[in-house]
Amino acid sequence: MQFGTWNVQGHIRNKREIIIKDLEKLELDIITLTETKKKGSGSEIIGNYLHYYSGVPKDQRAKRGVSVLIKNKFKKNITDWEGIDENIIRLNLKLRNNRLDEKLIEDSERPFHLTYNNIIDSIHGAAEEALGIKARRKSRKLWWTELVEEKKILYFKWLNSKSELDKRTYNDKKNEVRRMVKEEKNKVWDGKCKEINTYIGGRRNTEVWRFIKTTTTENQESALIEIITNKEWVKYYSKLLSENRPEYQEPPQPEINIEGEEIYVDTNKIKTAIMSLKNGRACGPVGPVYAELIKSGSKKLFTMLTNIVNLCLNGHPVPEQWKKAYISSIYKKGSRKDPNNYRKISVTSTMSRLYGRILRNLIEEEYSSYEEEEQNVQ
Repeated sequence: MQFGTWNVQGHIRNKREIIIKDLEKLELDIITLTETKKKGSGSEIIGNYLHYYSGVPKDQRAKRGVSVLIKNKFKKNITDWEGIDENIIRLNLKLRNNRLDEKLIEDSERPFHLTYNNIIDSIHGAAEEALGIKARRKSRKLWWTELVEEKKILYFKWLNSKSELDKRTYNDKKNEVRRMVKEEKNKVWDGKCKEINTYIGGRRNTEVWRFIKTTTTENQESALIEIITNKEWVKYYSKLLSENRPEYQEPPQPEINIEGEEIYVDTNKIKTAIMSLKNGRACGPVGPVYAELIKSGSKKLFTMLTNIVNLCLNGHPVPEQWKKAYISSIYKKGSRKDPNNYRKISVTSTMSRLYGRILRNLIEEEYSSYEEEEQNVQ
């Protein structure tokens, strides 16, 4: 939805056609007008727009005046309006979540995976309609200076002439360009690192910045980066995350046939957990959904998410997407060829983090009473 403002500075009846023509040209949906000089309060139709206005009483001299022009297609979204005086007009619209609710299919008989996929697809679809799609900007190759082009010209000149003079001229230019490119690269990298430092936040800021600085130092020995190949990382993590590791092997436990009670959480608890998610965080792999999109959801979305969570709490397998994560390795100290010298960070999906947060809240609620009893006994 596109918004705009316009200071009319004169009676609106003399500028109707100009205003409407510009609104349609700019594809504006809602525009507020000031200094309309229109008396009284009321509504009228002007072209493809509804006009709600508020001004001084009709028995007074025309002055000030405010109004709102809104496209006819949003008429059903207007819940109420009020012309307060010649300076203030209030118009209430119900716009949020209509797109999302139209896409969500609430059916208790529907299979679990279809319901969950519908939730994800509906969030994506509504976000695309409301926000649009922004293509990722492709990285552009850095072009250092025009000296590189001059070197090419001298090179081709020497190839054609084969003269010693042209060869010496080309070699001199080549050496000059090499020095220049090295200096320019260092400048660019220093600038990029400062930019990265601006955007990286949180507790890991210091160690990340320390690593980046080692790649830009003038000391060649410390600037060298020992690379661990992808195959080595795969082998390392396959062994690290294996269930067959000795520390995961436990002696067989006697079977205990105890049936736990069913657990249900209400929509309010789900909504509280959703609102506690942090904004601006990575949304993980497989059909990612940003926390901001879930927070902007409707009551219908929260109800459907509540049903999904309650099913998982009571034995239904969680979606496979919740089990997947991006793993990043951040260097700590020691040899960079040793994977054990890296801190491992996994980024799960937003939905997986939401489910984990709900589980944590339930456990804390359950054991808070026991903690109070222990403290009273002591």
